Amino acid sequence: MDSRSQGAFEYLTLLAAVIMVVGVIVIIISIASASLGSSVGSEIDNVRDNVILPNLVGALGLVV
Repeated sequence: MDSRSQGAFEYLTLLAAVIMVVGVIVIIISIASASLGSSVGSEIDNVRDNVILPNLVGALGLVV
């Protein structure tokens, strides 16, 4: 094998390794974000119920 084809093979091997690493990172992020979604949703509900609504009611002078 001449040096030119050896260089191309090394380049393709390196490219395949980078694609595999990126794929693993995407899978890890998608798994982590799946469990994070429910946690964020419950935190948003918590802030809305305990911070935003009471302050809004107090600022507008409404009685609940």
